[in-house]
Amino acid sequence: MRGIRPVVLALLAFAPALQGQSHVRPRPAYFGNDRLEILIFGDSVTGVEIWTTFDTTAVGFHRTARFLPGDVLTWVAAAESLLVPKPLGDPARWTHPSMLPATNGDALVLGRMPEGNHWERRADLLYLRHTPAGDSVLVDARFELWDAKDFLDSLQAKAIAARAYVPHRDSASDDLVESRPELLQFGPLVYPELERSEGLEGRVLISAMVDTSGRVIPQSMEVMMAVDSAFARAARSSLAHSRFKPARKHGGIPVQISILIPFRFTLHRR
Repeated sequence: MRGIRPVVLALLAFAPALQGQSHVRPRPAYFGNDRLEILIFGDSVTGVEIWTTFDTTAVGFHRTARFLPGDVLTWVAAAESLLVPKPLGDPARWTHPSMLPATNGDALVLGRMPEGNHWERRADLLYLRHTPAGDSVLVDARFELWDAKDFLDSLQAKAIAARAYVPHRDSASDDLVESRPELLQFGPLVYPELERSEGLEGRVLISAMVDTSGRVIPQSMEVMMAVDSAFARAARSSLAHSRFKPARKHGGIPVQISILIPFRFTLHRR
């Protein structure tokens, strides 16, 4: 018997809106596989940001790093040269372009391993986290070359969109927010009947504001990514009836904050 399993993936907290201050983020580029999912943001306010699901100690997507647009464009050009066919040099050497430094001292690396007398047909994406004890691998995932190329293309496009970015101190999310919104109850999530009958599955990504009472502000909801409008409507309806424990700044004072919630609609057999 064929069953239905709409799944809410995760919760992201963005910078809060304090005293009317807010920032509407652009739509992200999505990139990923079964092991790793990445959202890439880019605009003149925040620069280029990568959010991942790799951190198993936390729930959902989390901002991994912020990069300067110029650094990204230079690095992408070098990384793209790694993906084109070329003779194998030192068979014992793992090759990568120069590291792409993040603004917090971390770094992103793309590399390829030799396989016999040829280069492997896959590429490794590594994220090196800077720690007092030295660098440690945060992201270590292997992708087919065409997927790695898609990632570089998305990163380049977001860097172009963010070329006017000027580095500045991070938003109040780092200084004023002591606790993020906590999900108390999701509203009913109904799988659209037509999509179910046709066996369609999909993802939806919605940005919204959670007010100081823990309710989603209906007019703040924006669909940032959806494969089908019916899925988007179902996700919006669920979110509108959801309840959260509000975010709080230092001193325990509730604060309005922007969140990003992905939904996944999947069908499975029982």
